[in-house]
Amino acid sequence: MKSILCQAAWAATRTRGTRLSAFYYRLVKRRGPKKANMALAHLMLRIIYEMLKNHTPYMELGEDYLPKKERNLEYWIQQIQKQGPG
Repeated sequence: MKSILCQAAWAATRTRGTRLSAFYYRLVKRRGPKKANMALAHLMLRIIYEMLKNHTPYMELGEDYLPKKERNLEYWIQQIQKQGPG
């Protein structure tokens, strides 16, 4: 089962604009390709489990499924204050 999931994960990395490929390319920077592939296979297994448990089809969320961190004015004021007088 592990080898099948890893093969599917490698195939998922080749698709562009999907949640799975975005997850892989975000993780490969820190962990390397083999560990990122295994993490992607684990994510796919969790998605498959939830689909079977809830009897729902797979819904693609797209590559920008994570919310963007917006820095407001208070953040920048704190950053300037941390630098001290100058």
